[in-house]
Amino acid sequence: MRKKLLSIILTFLPFACLLAQNKVPIFSKEHLAEQAINEKAADFKLKDLTGKTVSLSALKGKVVVLDFWATWCGPCKASFPAMKAAVEKFKDSSHVVFLFIDTWETQETEKARRKEVTDFIAENAYPFQILMDEKVRGNPYEYLVGMKYKAELIPAKVVIGRDGNIKFRTKGYNGSKEYLVDELSAMIAYANK
Repeated sequence: MRKKLLSIILTFLPFACLLAQNKVPIFSKEHLAEQAINEKAADFKLKDLTGKTVSLSALKGKVVVLDFWATWCGPCKASFPAMKAAVEKFKDSSHVVFLFIDTWETQETEKARRKEVTDFIAENAYPFQILMDEKVRGNPYEYLVGMKYKAELIPAKVVIGRDGNIKFRTKGYNGSKEYLVDELSAMIAYANK
């Protein structure tokens, strides 16, 4: 419960700070260069909802956007219309891939988890490639890829450049569809160099 409450607070905190300062977000190349991380992205192999294995290494040379989310996470679900707009904006781009990694779930069984995730995506007609994060053995509340990518608070986005390095990490959702699409578009353009 505390993790969920903390996730909600941290989701809206950046937006509240922007409003309080009355600042417009900056997505200039210089500003992005200052924010860029440039650390090696850890490889992973996860299954999608059809059982097909997807690996990060197979996407080498592409910009990859990872979106870590869970079915219980209100801000994650609130961000999905914006993420759908971003996916649709880049749908004809062969060099950009979006992967939505379901993580930090709490269902009793993997079967129940898969059903809840599948039903949610189908009910909302989201055109997302969903990957199922794997639980850490011996600890049902920790997930392998979520931990590797420091996605302790969700929603979390990670933009990986064509060079295989993490360029950006973001956490939370500020409630603005336009902001999220613009932010991701600028980050994708930067990571595509």
